[in-house]
Amino acid sequence: MKNYFISQGKRALRLLPGLLLIAALLFICLGAVFSAVSTDTQQENTTKFRIGLVGTVGDSYLELGIAAMQMMDSTRLSMELVTMEEPEAADALAKGDITAYVVVPENFVSSALSGTMLPMSFVSNTDAANFTTFIKEEITGMISDILLSSQKGSYGVANALKDAGFGHIAGKESGNASIEYVKFILNRGKVYNATSLGIASDLSLQDYLLCGLSVLVFLLCSLPFAPYVIKRDDSLSQLLWAKGCSPTRQTLCEWGVYFLCMLIPGEILLLVIQGDGALSIGAILSAFAAFFALTALSFFLFTLARDYMAGVLLHFFGTLTLCFISGCMYPVYFFPVALQKVSAYLPTGLARAQLSGCITGKTELLTTLLLLLYGIVFLTLTVLLSRKRLKGGHQ
Repeated sequence: MKNYFISQGKRALRLLPGLLLIAALLFICLGAVFSAVSTDTQQENTTKFRIGLVGTVGDSYLELGIAAMQMMDSTRLSMELVTMEEPEAADALAKGDITAYVVVPENFVSSALSGTMLPMSFVSNTDAANFTTFIKEEITGMISDILLSSQKGSYGVANALKDAGFGHIAGKESGNASIEYVKFILNRGKVYNATSLGIASDLSLQDYLLCGLSVLVFLLCSLPFAPYVIKRDDSLSQLLWAKGCSPTRQTLCEWGVYFLCMLIPGEILLLVIQGDGALSIGAILSAFAAFFALTALSFFLFTLARDYMAGVLLHFFGTLTLCFISGCMYPVYFFPVALQKVSAYLPTGLARAQLSGCITGKTELLTTLLLLLYGIVFLTLTVLLSRKRLKGGHQ
């Protein structure tokens, strides 16, 4: 068995340059995707929504309310109101210069002050289901209810002072009182704390995709080893069996060499995922379970084929399918709930969750045990398949 292991190691060394080349190309692609996602996220975090305001925005009451919102309300940090004519707003929306625009109906302010609320119109692109479309009720409600409430209060202060006999101080004092009232109405940002739990497992979108795509990259790195695993002729294996080297021993030796070679891209990916330049013992042990299951899966997929081309295609499309439905290429939480439950227990989904623990420091024992179980099952199936083939030819 020792001699066979050494001979398989020599075979694998001839394929190692191909593995390193494919790994380098895939790492470059992974870096490009990660960089693009990081750039887009930074732009989203620093870009304001631009909302056009169309209609009777020349009204002095409405102008006061708009100015108060842009100076005091917490929404000024994420949304910018731009006054414009409707043809100009429609053109800006078509060009993408604004996200949407709100049409203020004629006599909106005077009707509101008399107790009648006229509905506003919210206009956005129907083919762009962006975040602004989902919060259109919040936008129109903010512009109408909050804005008009602050106006009513501001001018109500002056009327209350006059009715109480303090009309002689209604100028400066009512102005100060109005400002304080507007601050009170528009100071919504201080009544809550926003906490982001991340897209999954306390991870940001970048870290989530980094872990998921690492699973895909690791599996694709094994493609150069198709000639090593796939056997088109079993004569040598049968001869070794006749000399005392059983199919189980042969399979375990071949997989052992394969696993050691695949640890090269695996350790590089682990360094990239952890990001701090040092590998802790816990991270290495956690990642070992993931790499164990993935190499056993990859080895089994190759063993199913009897031809190099068929093996590569089976492995490639099988890997893509498993990684997609496991949420490695796209956040799994956008999938139907039933698919989420299934994908959570697939080997690729478990491997993604396991690698996520290298970032968060939280690894579940159940996930580790399931990955080890998957690895044992795939190796067992590979051994049984090899024995069946050799036994058929041996007879």
